[in-house]
Amino acid sequence: MIRTRSITCDRCGRTWQVSSERVDCPECGDSPPNYAVDGVPYCGLHELAMLPCRITGQFLFTTFEDGFRQAWKYFPNARVDGEPEAGERTMESYYCPECDRLLRSWRSADATAGDEPAAERRSVTSRHGQLVFESLVTEFTPSEAWGTYGGKQWYFYARWNRWEFAMNDIGMTDPMAVLEVQKTDAPGGRERCFTAEAIRDWERSFVVVEDHYGYGQFAASYMPEAEMRRLIDQCIDQFDARRSEA
Repeated sequence: MIRTRSITCDRCGRTWQVSSERVDCPECGDSPPNYAVDGVPYCGLHELAMLPCRITGQFLFTTFEDGFRQAWKYFPNARVDGEPEAGERTMESYYCPECDRLLRSWRSADATAGDEPAAERRSVTSRHGQLVFESLVTEFTPSEAWGTYGGKQWYFYARWNRWEFAMNDIGMTDPMAVLEVQKTDAPGGRERCFTAEAIRDWERSFVVVEDHYGYGQFAASYMPEAEMRRLIDQCIDQFDARRSEA
């Protein structure tokens, strides 16, 4: 028997019913980090039932280590603060055990899953030091990489059979935020979900999107690092060509 899930998008508020594994919002394209089936919370990334836990009441003031923001999508439902201390003010929450395991692995260089690291951070410099490529290698989707080129931030995201690349050609604009605007392509969706400033930043940024990558529904989800680097190099070639023509 196929269970139908009722999901509400955190970004645009749209509620819809799905009975397949793909749960992207039909209104804005967002992938919810979690959802509920028959009142049971599930992790939107790993499709696992989440477990109850207590978290610190001061979680909004937590300071995270370098690279956490970029890596967060690999473990969106982890207990980022770990177990609260005795006597500390807490509140009810839920966590995904697989997200929790990946977060612990990411934070520990020696943590392993079986014989291989569960989450490995990599950094590569090329193009005479101008291109810095960083990624977090795991056995799970999506495929992501980020870094800088000539001092400009870029971000690469691949899932299902689609990949996206953005570079902030206008100073301090966050390329991850640019892609959030890019994928919200329903009529009027950008105006409802984002500020005018965010939309202007998206319009002035360099963005490349491939909607039909490879063969099959999951061709981009588990993209090898070498293939990500090849596509990113192509995007940077296009960026340099556009800049030389300006």
